[in-house]
Amino acid sequence: MNVTLILAKEGSLGLPGKNLWKIKDRTLLEWTVDDARGSKLVDEVYVSTNGEETAKIARRAGAQVILRDDELAKNERFLEAVNHAASFLKERHPDLGVIALPECVVPFRDPDIFDRCIGFLKEHPE
Repeated sequence: MNVTLILAKEGSLGLPGKNLWKIKDRTLLEWTVDDARGSKLVDEVYVSTNGEETAKIARRAGAQVILRDDELAKNERFLEAVNHAASFLKERHPDLGVIALPECVVPFRDPDIFDRCIGFLKEHPE
């Protein structure tokens, strides 16, 4: 089981609302979810967020949502937010293999980037 985990907090201080900015009628979050869902090697896509609007958009785009509290949405708590989501995923999927962790604010990426990266990790488990 390989998953993509997108951290998309609400309440950014530097660029407020950046994960929900639209480019060509889709939010940055939707672009990232769509890219992950298009991968042959990604089984499920999850979005970890502290916001209802982000959760709604993530679900509409076809991702599952992991809600976290506002404390885990602070920049200095990034690794704790990842650990929170990873613990959830490990509990839900005992056969968890790779967790891909893309940046939500990168709307244009190679269409096969997830497959290439996961494939590399599978070929080189060390």
